[in-house]
Amino acid sequence: EIVLDQAYPEGEADYTALAGAARDAGADLFIGGGYYEDAIGLTRAVAEVDYKPLQISLSLGPADPRFATELGDLARCVTGNAPWISTIGTSGFIAESARFVELYEAAFGRPPGFHAAAGFGAVELMAEAIDATISPSGMIDRTAIRDALASIRNYQGLASGPISFCEAPTPQCRDGNRTPVIMEYTKGGENFELKIIARPTMDINTGLE
Repeated sequence: EIVLDQAYPEGEADYTALAGAARDAGADLFIGGGYYEDAIGLTRAVAEVDYKPLQISLSLGPADPRFATELGDLARCVTGNAPWISTIGTSGFIAESARFVELYEAAFGRPPGFHAAAGFGAVELMAEAIDATISPSGMIDRTAIRDALASIRNYQGLASGPISFCEAPTPQCRDGNRTPVIMEYTKGGENFELKIIARPTMDINTGLE
């Protein structure tokens, strides 16, 4: 039973009021949307109003590596979803995820988030397409590369997967990642720990046109 369904204007959220309303409604589960700032604000508000739901589940925000560092112990037991997290074991054309994380942390002093992994994963896809189509003399055929990328089906790379592409310029075709990760923090702070609690998988042809 949904006991409270409440939205807020972008940039004008009263997190304390939202958490208090959920507490007063007797909600066992506190489920919220938004990105990083919303996730931080909502998690802090739950503690501030002494609200003790059985579960806090927030979309996307908890997947940011800064989430547990900034919140400390408040991050413990919070769940969230993400296309990729730094502790997941994946491998791409150039590197395995553990090696990517190691090099990223050495360069930037912090764990990579999904956007960094997705960017590197895109580079890997391009590198693999070039490797598959380059001529013996070293010539690069841009049309062949395009066709190689467009034909990708069920690709498992660094930034999770499986990933497929199609020609139609629809949101479904642009969002090719069919295996998100549901994660939960077991420890907050600088040396945070998390675990994967589920990896829901959609049909590989979902949304493809």
